[in-house]
Amino acid sequence: PVTSTVFATAAPTPRARPAEDLAAHIGGDVTVIADPDAAIARALETADTVCIAGSSFLVGAVRDSLKLRAILD
Repeated sequence: PVTSTVFATAAPTPRARPAEDLAAHIGGDVTVIADPDAAIARALETADTVCIAGSSFLVGAVRDSLKLRAILD
């Protein structure tokens, strides 16, 4: 496996696939956290390295949160 933990979340747009559907599609041990900021916070609590994968809508939604954590300039 490439990952040790997977958190499924959804971008805050009506076109986004719901986090529960994404988790079912991924399969295996996936934790669903619907709120993107909460998903990022949980991921950062549990790992030294975090990869955020998804659309630009998801990246835009978590960008400010990452800036507040001094992860992005």
